[in-house]
Amino acid sequence: MSAFFEAPPPQPRTEPGEPRLPVWFQAPRGQLPCAIPLGEIIARNDKAVVGVAGGLAYTTGFELSFYVFTPDATPVESGFERGPFDRMGLDRGELPPEFLRLGLEYADGSKSMNTNPPHLPDDDEDNEDQTKPTMRPQRGKGWHREWQQDFWCWPLPASGALQLICEWPAMEIGLTRFEVDAQLILDASEQAQEIISSD
Repeated sequence: MSAFFEAPPPQPRTEPGEPRLPVWFQAPRGQLPCAIPLGEIIARNDKAVVGVAGGLAYTTGFELSFYVFTPDATPVESGFERGPFDRMGLDRGELPPEFLRLGLEYADGSKSMNTNPPHLPDDDEDNEDQTKPTMRPQRGKGWHREWQQDFWCWPLPASGALQLICEWPAMEIGLTRFEVDAQLILDASEQAQEIISSD
């Protein structure tokens, strides 16, 4: 060994693990969710159909799957060729007419929507103290005439009416509300099972 350079002291070994994310950011890991029996059309006209096709309930929140159909081939316009859920322009504070706006309104009047930032804020001081409901995009697919997008929704709704809300100016769908009995989600969440402890 060199007479000049000294080896650094040994460092404690740490086991690799998953980063801990706040409960509102994503579905809990290690849980077997329960299906939500829901399949309804939220809005339709001769240009487009927007529907919800069930989802998955967990102990802390739920996922909803939204489907979009356009009877005719979707026009390839600026911002539209990527599909109705593409967030181009939202980071500049714009709401392009081609973007399909979706939201939830809880029985207590609080709301969440897919126009909110989908990521953790740069300053994560308030990550754990998040109190407003969130609606974050998850898996999605589609092309040409049909698209599907899942959203993680937190927290579980209170008993009562849960409003599903959509608006799609490019397809001439005005602000539309569809009421769901939140008990469907609450009943399913009670059937969710924790398989692997997150502790």
